[in-house]
Amino acid sequence: MPTELSANLQYFPQNLRYDSGLLEFQTRRNALVQEDLEKLTSSIVERVQPWAVNLAADAVKNELLTLGENAWCERMWIEDCENYLNR
Repeated sequence: MPTELSANLQYFPQNLRYDSGLLEFQTRRNALVQEDLEKLTSSIVERVQPWAVNLAADAVKNELLTLGENAWCERMWIEDCENYLNR
């Protein structure tokens, strides 16, 4: 489910394998849908956003180089990090 995040926030490549979750709206009561959306919002605001704000370009580049799969998008992100670091 999209409201569940790993305890370990680090880069995990899923360039060809997308795990997806589903928030069902039609068959559920509004209060339950709202509760799921509030959990998702809370996770993003309280965990993901502070983590992302504190990422340094060199740390991002290192994670991509160490944990990545050398996918085309990762190569673009590494290049962006290098351009940022060399400006």
